[in-house]
Amino acid sequence: MGNKLSKDNCVSIAHLPLLMDSTYTVIRTSGKQEDGWTISGDHKCLIYGNVPPWVVAHACKKDSGEWCIFMHNNQTDTNLHACGWRRLNTIMPTHLLNDKDAITTWRSSISMILDELQNAET
Repeated sequence: MGNKLSKDNCVSIAHLPLLMDSTYTVIRTSGKQEDGWTISGDHKCLIYGNVPPWVVAHACKKDSGEWCIFMHNNQTDTNLHACGWRRLNTIMPTHLLNDKDAITTWRSSISMILDELQNAET
């Protein structure tokens, strides 16, 4: 993703049901849309094992100012499992999939919430 994300530039989102209780469609690096992604408060990577606790249910701001959220695709087959940081501009709640204006509004509101969380921690 270009620059290293660290705990210092992350905020917890575990207390935000708006984010935690949704299912997402993400745009993969290939450009393919893939549904079934979630943000989990507890995640064990099927490929690499436990991920550091600070990444689960967290969002991080890159040096570019872009927010990323740690997510996984809910696959239980190690050949299909994927998890990692997803850029906010590649995430959309699946229920909004056919409403571009609503997706833009959602992304903007999430970015503002994350900025407020970050400002509150500093």
